[in-house]
Amino acid sequence: MTTGAVLYYYNISQACRNNDGKLKENSFTFLSSSLKYEASIRKMDVYERAGRNFSNVYVANMTLTWAQVCGGLCGYGFTRNKIVVMSPSGEILEMFLDDPVNNSSWIS
Repeated sequence: MTTGAVLYYYNISQACRNNDGKLKENSFTFLSSSLKYEASIRKMDVYERAGRNFSNVYVANMTLTWAQVCGGLCGYGFTRNKIVVMSPSGEILEMFLDDPVNNSSWIS
């Protein structure tokens, strides 16, 4: 996840909050939105994923969940996860977007 991605959904939520559920003056009204972002970085002596082995690395695990609801049977949401493997100096060695959650979203 980038800072821009998190801010994009945060700003949508703030716009709806400040404009009685509307993104713009003449737009559709949303009843609610939710945003959850979780991130962690762990130092790992050994990390294995997707058939790859890494030694002495830092692993960042980032998950963004977004939902917006416009009525009882009207809404949209998704969860996305990214894993970034970095060297001790901060060089990105690999990014993984292979979590099954990345292939799904919901709409009603």
